[in-house]
Amino acid sequence: MTELSDDRLFRLKILACTLSPRIMSSYGPILLPQYFQQQDEHDTCDAIRGYWQTYRKPPPLEDLRDMLKGDYPDLLQVLYDGLAEWDLSYAADRMVQFCQEQAAKIAVLESLPDVESGDLSKVVERLKEAMKIGEDIGYRGIHVNDPGEWLPYVQTEKIPTGLVHLDICLEGGLAKGELGVFLAPPNYGKSMALINVGFGAAGPISQSNVAHFSFEMNDDVVAKRYGARLLFRFPNRHGDNDQYEKDFRRYAQYILPGKIRAFRVTGDVNVIRYHLDRLIDEGFIPDLIIVDYGDEVSAQRHYSDHWVEAGSVFKDLRDLGHDYGCPVWTATQANRSALGKEIITMKEIAESIRKAAIADVIIAICQTWEEEQNEQARLFLAKIRDGRARRMLRAKYYTPEQALITTGFVTNKENLYAYLDDDGKGEN
Repeated sequence: MTELSDDRLFRLKILACTLSPRIMSSYGPILLPQYFQQQDEHDTCDAIRGYWQTYRKPPPLEDLRDMLKGDYPDLLQVLYDGLAEWDLSYAADRMVQFCQEQAAKIAVLESLPDVESGDLSKVVERLKEAMKIGEDIGYRGIHVNDPGEWLPYVQTEKIPTGLVHLDICLEGGLAKGELGVFLAPPNYGKSMALINVGFGAAGPISQSNVAHFSFEMNDDVVAKRYGARLLFRFPNRHGDNDQYEKDFRRYAQYILPGKIRAFRVTGDVNVIRYHLDRLIDEGFIPDLIIVDYGDEVSAQRHYSDHWVEAGSVFKDLRDLGHDYGCPVWTATQANRSALGKEIITMKEIAESIRKAAIADVIIAICQTWEEEQNEQARLFLAKIRDGRARRMLRAKYYTPEQALITTGFVTNKENLYAYLDDDGKGEN
């Protein structure tokens, strides 16, 4: 056999793995031609993958020679001789690491323009994607006919919102990895609703740790709103703040036993990941993530169509919850057609309907002028992925106290469907 350098020999063993049906059944999808810098290795890998995709088996030597038009005869002979002589177990075990390292090198080279422009978030994202290669190698799906495999997921812990009637409809709240979205026009209480969700999650029932990220308000403003929700009043800069602090500490130990950390952030979802990692390093394990609000989060990748970009942000937020094992609550803007509507539905989502496809739960905050004067609102359950949607909840809406409190269900007798058109999607 031709004398080979150690590096060349290792790469050829990796390449020879593509000729093994057993190894390809596990690792075939992740080994790409671009991971080989030598032209002969690149072209050979490309040809073998093409044959696999067509015939679902490795190519005979004669067919591979024909596909490569007679090029690289020495390499092919080494591969097929090695397939019979080499023990490829170690090469197969190193396959994922090899692919990750090669993908990381490509990511660094592709990121040079971004480094020069100072856009480091793209660099981090490319490297993270490279390190994810091979994560699902051992994944074999789930046996639907074996309930023991999937029933435990039905009983997964949920984080309540504290909005009692909403939690009833959600069978306890949002589960880990799920994305909940409040939908409303400007100044309809989206941020206030998120404050109430954080307040409810950190309450005595769940006692959850909440990481609250605002892309609009300073962290002290967020904290002040939580204070108003707890004490039913904002602190007054001309008042007795010492007494306010005493009252807050006194009631928080009973009503707010969970911990809440508030952040003012800008950028994409990687900024949130950075802060979450720091919290975890400090011993603060988040149970719920709140992002106020999704429309203000930058996309990790730029697309020619803005609606695709807007939808990608909500996919990033859902992935965030999955990666950290937390439910995520956020909000999105309704378009101008929603102003003054008695029921706001998913078709009023601004910018991208992909948000509706990605979200697990969408709650529309509905309020007429008369309801606003009477400190009332309604919550329309526009989407519940695994539950009954298109229900309406009544709520008290106390803006000065930052309180949103559900009080009951709108029943058929109260003519809920008078608000809806024939297809149940709402009208002006």
